[in-house]
Amino acid sequence: MALTAEFRASERGEALARLRDLVVQNLGDTKQGGNALKRYMNSLDRLDRYNDMATFCEAQLKRSVPREIEAYLHRNLAVSYKELGRVEEGLVHFQAALKMSNDDTNLLIPYADLLATEGRHKEAYDHAVRCLRSEPTEIRGYLLVARIQQEMGSRDGARAVLQRALDFADASDKVVIDLRIEQLNALEVLDGLFPPAATAA
Repeated sequence: MALTAEFRASERGEALARLRDLVVQNLGDTKQGGNALKRYMNSLDRLDRYNDMATFCEAQLKRSVPREIEAYLHRNLAVSYKELGRVEEGLVHFQAALKMSNDDTNLLIPYADLLATEGRHKEAYDHAVRCLRSEPTEIRGYLLVARIQQEMGSRDGARAVLQRALDFADASDKVVIDLRIEQLNALEVLDGLFPPAATAA
């Protein structure tokens, strides 16, 4: 049903409505309801329907649901708020989800990414590293830590993290990582060619 919702435009609305109803009817069941919820959220995400995602999560969080489901609803509400530009509200719901699901990489990574985007690099770094301590082969975590280190002015640190990530990367990930390393190297060459202008006295 999720694939129908995502890829068959002529039946998309009907398929999404059926999937939404299935989620609502089974939300008290962590396994069946949880699986349906993930399919529904993934469908809305891929369709960029973040207003619909936010409205749904807001409504379901008013219900009594299992803790795991509640954490997932907070996480997806945070993601939808982030995409809608409601950053502070997004941070609040990421924090609510973290209280219930401490080491979920699918929670830690978007939370750390949002913190980094907002310039809160120390907090972002701590949560990205926390992700790697939980899942030491999580490529997204390495890419995020490297990005944060680069933004904090440590290209050498970023390069070392990316080199470490190559140990766990598949072929497609290696292409991305190699490109990031090449960009870091190119920036250093540019710094040599065009050093910062001297500050006027």
